[in-house]
Amino acid sequence: MAHPESGPELRPLAGTLVRTPFDTRAAFADHLQDALERAQREVWMTDRDFADWPLAQPAFATALQSFLRVSAANRMRLLTLDADRIPSQAPRFMQVLKSHASSAQCRVVPPHAAARFGEACSMLIADRSLLVRRFHRDRPRGAAEFDPAAARPWLDQFETVWEESSPALTSTTLGLG
Repeated sequence: MAHPESGPELRPLAGTLVRTPFDTRAAFADHLQDALERAQREVWMTDRDFADWPLAQPAFATALQSFLRVSAANRMRLLTLDADRIPSQAPRFMQVLKSHASSAQCRVVPPHAAARFGEACSMLIADRSLLVRRFHRDRPRGAAEFDPAAARPWLDQFETVWEESSPALTSTTLGLG
């Protein structure tokens, strides 16, 4: 699944911290896919608008669907500044959200918290330990790493902004989730 330019495949072993840098959009997408396929309990995704994410790719939607089907306790949270384009650009992804409305949620960051959200917030965190992050939202350079200590500050920020955000991409046309 990994592209040659993405470096060695990220396969963390118990007690081992692994960091794999990447510098292309394709490698970013591969690492997102890999992290989603590895997720066991929870997935947090955040980006300004998810325009460069593989949400529309069938493999990504299938991996998310599989993750959510494994257990009713599994959770996916998506946080963004702008969710308006996601329904038209990623219909498969939207179908997964609708099929798993109780365990897959999307929220929009309020204007007063947008500055804290930052340009560096383009990442996926799986199970509070696997982090795939672009260093700047507009550039493909970033890293995938298996390190709970590296993921923790980002997760803390994510959870804080999540509490201030409002629901988006509701599961029905009436907005009833």
